[in-house]
Amino acid sequence: MTVPEPLVQIIAECSSAHRRLLDHAADMDDEDVCRPSLLPSWTVGHVLTHLARNADAFAGIFRAAAGGAVAAMYAGGSDARAAAIERGAGRPAAGILDDLSDSITAYEAAVDEASAVAWAGHGLNMSGRAIPCLSIPLARWREVEVHRVDLGVGYSPTQWPEVFVEAQLTDAVAQLPDRLTRPEDRSTMLGWLWGRLPSPAGIELGPWEASPRPPDR
Repeated sequence: MTVPEPLVQIIAECSSAHRRLLDHAADMDDEDVCRPSLLPSWTVGHVLTHLARNADAFAGIFRAAAGGAVAAMYAGGSDARAAAIERGAGRPAAGILDDLSDSITAYEAAVDEASAVAWAGHGLNMSGRAIPCLSIPLARWREVEVHRVDLGVGYSPTQWPEVFVEAQLTDAVAQLPDRLTRPEDRSTMLGWLWGRLPSPAGIELGPWEASPRPPDR
């Protein structure tokens, strides 16, 4: 199986995002990783550890798929995932950053070595939904770009690469109707989109990716 050309670019862009993330975090010390991140209840160490475990999870799916098996992203489910992140977040900065670098190396190796059988396979997320291996490079790239913002160390969504925004915006907008739970918000948003109302304010959105996504994504 030949990997589709757009996926080749996504893999390369994700690798570049990995390098930027590692460069951004390289000078962090023990005090830095203990600072609050932009995510509630998570420190910078939590975010970096999550990025490491996410890379491990995706690499594990590729390795299992290469043998015709289907792996769950996180063995033990959400509780085990949360516990692993909590344990890792309390380490010294050097340990966190070495772990992140090693996990990125392992993930990129799993992608580089993926066979046709692996690319045709899939894993399972924490809710049991299928994750096609073909969707993993874009999903991993999203994790890196979004959580780099969450570190709260000067990286902003306005700095996301244009090619990243192009790859993600359509999918994010497609989830908007399911995230607008109040009838008045739905009609206000539609009126704005049709040029009949001013730019909406006070809109309440449900959680990002709260609704099921198509099985082939």
